[in-house]
Amino acid sequence: MIYLHIGRGKTGSGTIQHFLASVEPKLDPGRYQIIPRRRLGVALGVAEKKTVSSHAPDELRALLAASPNTTFFLSHEFLYDVQDPARIELIRGIMGPHDVTVIAYVRDYASLIVSKYNQSTKKGKNVEDFDAFAARRAELLSAVPSLTAWAGVFGWSNMRIRTLDPASLEGGNLVHDYASAVGLVDRLGDVKQETRKNISPPWEWLELRRAVIEGTRGRGGRGQRPSLRAAHAVLKNLQEEAQRQRLALLHDKVQYVTPDQWRQLRDSYNEELATLNSHIKDTQLPLFVGKEPPPRPYLPAVESYPPTFAGGLAKIIKTSAPRDDHERRVLADIYQRLTGVPGQRSATQQQAVSSSRRTKSRPNMLVEI
Repeated sequence: MIYLHIGRGKTGSGTIQHFLASVEPKLDPGRYQIIPRRRLGVALGVAEKKTVSSHAPDELRALLAASPNTTFFLSHEFLYDVQDPARIELIRGIMGPHDVTVIAYVRDYASLIVSKYNQSTKKGKNVEDFDAFAARRAELLSAVPSLTAWAGVFGWSNMRIRTLDPASLEGGNLVHDYASAVGLVDRLGDVKQETRKNISPPWEWLELRRAVIEGTRGRGGRGQRPSLRAAHAVLKNLQEEAQRQRLALLHDKVQYVTPDQWRQLRDSYNEELATLNSHIKDTQLPLFVGKEPPPRPYLPAVESYPPTFAGGLAKIIKTSAPRDDHERRVLADIYQRLTGVPGQRSATQQQAVSSSRRTKSRPNMLVEI
C-alpha cells in the first residue's frame, strides 16, 4: 500500500512531513517505510535542484517492488504541480503493483493567494504589488485541473481530497486528519512540537524586500543586474541597523485582500468545490463561508508604512553607508518612496564618495533632505 500525498503547496505539507518524521522512529520498518521528501523529489522529477540522478526513478521502483507487503508513505507538495497525464502515468508506473491512495488538500483561495504572495515575495521572485500579483495569478489558483489530471490516472475512487476547513478534517485538524487517512492515529502521541520554519516576515520587511528586489531588477540589462545576493545584503544591513535602533514594527496583521477580491475568490472556490464534490465518493467538501473583510485601508507597500516606522527607516537610510553606486541608487529610490523627497548628493557627499574610492572605504552618507 502506498499513501501518496501531493500537496498542494501552502496547505500544510510541511506539517504533514514533520508528522511523518516524528513517528518514523517508532514504526516497524518491516511494515512501514517513509520515503524522505528530498529522495522522493529526485526520483519523481520534482526536486528543487535539477541535478538529479538518472538512476533515481529505477531505484525507487526497485525499492517499492521489493516490498509488496510494506506500507509506504510519500509526501511532496510539488507533485501537485505535475498536471501532464503522461508524467503522472510514469509516476504510477514507478509505484508498481501497490495500491495507491492519492491524498490532497485544498484551501480557500482568498487566504491561499495571500500566502502565495508572501512566499513569492519572501523568496525574491515577486516585485508586483498585491493587486497586480493577485490579478495575474487568479487563473492559476484553480485546484480542479491538477486533481482531475491525477484522478484521470489513479481514479477518483483512489483520491482522498479534503479542505483545510476543520469541518472537512477528521479530528478537526490537519495532522489528525492525515493520520486517520493513513492509519497512524495511534501514533499522534509521538509527534514532537513542530518548529515553524516557513514563516513570512512582518509585512513591513516583506514590502521592503519587494522594493529592494524591484530596484535591483530595474538596474541595467541582462548580465549587468546585481545579483539577488546583493539585494539580500542591502536588506540585511537595514534590518540589523533597525534592530540596533529598536525601530518598532507593527504587530497587527495587515489586510491585503479587498472585499471585492474576497467575494470573487470565495465564489470561484465554491464553484470548484461543487465540481470536486460531483466526483468525490467518500465525502462532500463543505462550501466556504468565511467572513467578508472590511474595506482595505491601504494597499500594503513601503509608501503606506506608518509614519513612525517610515520616518525611522528613512533616517537609517539617510545615514547608511552604501557599498557601491548600485546600492546607493536602490536606497535613494526607497528613501524617495518613504518621504517623497528625492535622494541627492551634496558637494560634500560627492567628495566623500570620491575619497572613499581612493581609500577603499565607504562614505557614511546617502541622501540629504
